[in-house]
Amino acid sequence: MSVALTQQELYCQWFTPPTVAEEFLAWCRIRPDDVLLEPAAGEGALVPEGHRQVVAFEVDPDRCAELRERRPLANVVCADFLAQPPPAAHVADVAVLNPPYSDDGEGTFVLRSLLWAPRACALVRLEALHGSNRHKSCWQHVQLTRIAFLVHRPRFLGLFGARTPHHPKYSYVAVEARCSDGADFSYPETSWVQWR
Repeated sequence: MSVALTQQELYCQWFTPPTVAEEFLAWCRIRPDDVLLEPAAGEGALVPEGHRQVVAFEVDPDRCAELRERRPLANVVCADFLAQPPPAAHVADVAVLNPPYSDDGEGTFVLRSLLWAPRACALVRLEALHGSNRHKSCWQHVQLTRIAFLVHRPRFLGLFGARTPHHPKYSYVAVEARCSDGADFSYPETSWVQWR
């Protein structure tokens, strides 16, 4: 017996609430002339309206069409970001992302984003930062320069704006990561933020 997955389950879609997106983008310290990369764009909450230089990947064709309408200045690529060959050199100044939380995808998305941009800012589950397997596969290869602990658990949005229930299991952080060879370790700047 096969069970049909919903579109949301198939693409691991939990969209960033607008208020959290706004605060997160301010935290990312994006300059007006920065070229942005959004590797899992979803509905485009992390694609700043009016920003002229954005490359946004999205695997879901329906979300791609909506994103092209909502953010006509963005270069929307309807493809799986993780399946794309990395460019020969950085094509963006900063990656901004709230990656899918399935199969420890946060670290994979952050690491791949750093092949496209020298700096990545991501919303991730706190649990994505610890554990020897996660360290070996991702975090030993990057320098975390800033971490912001979210005081409140945001209610990420499902399809058509449906709010998710608060999930007591997960706490969230915003991380800023840069490429590293492991030799330049320093402790990241840390803060607590009250984004809702």
